[in-house]
Amino acid sequence: MKKFDLIIIGSGPAGEKAACKAAYFGRKIALIEKAERFGGSGTQTGTLPSKTLKETALYLSGICDKGIYSIDRDFNREVSAYDFLYRKNMIAEIMGNEVHENLRRHNVQIFHGKGNFEDQHHIKISGHIEEVIYDFVDLPIFKKRLNLSKNTYN
Repeated sequence: MKKFDLIIIGSGPAGEKAACKAAYFGRKIALIEKAERFGGSGTQTGTLPSKTLKETALYLSGICDKGIYSIDRDFNREVSAYDFLYRKNMIAEIMGNEVHENLRRHNVQIFHGKGNFEDQHHIKISGHIEEVIYDFVDLPIFKKRLNLSKNTYN
């Protein structure tokens, strides 16, 4: 059974920042990611991919470059859905790799699988149990801010 100061479920923007910040301050951190790629839905299926598709459409149409005299894009072939998806997938992969590299640089231990709370001190990861040394109410800063007694869990 492995022990960590903090276990984070998900490598989205909040998970990445929390893991790296805690690791920066010397904590032993684990991050559990169920998806193949890192970065969460904003990076892989939401914000970045949708904006990439939109910008690709604007570029390929030439609409942003058209002024009074207009500009026609000259392609050697028909533009297809492949052109749109290629760029979207490339951006998602690059950004996911950046998240993964940031976690690696901060020595965050990464587990692939689905994380579920077994109880207040254990997380089950795709069939493996990892022990949590501190859940959030055990950390002294949270006790002080939330005015919690030593053994209060709700």
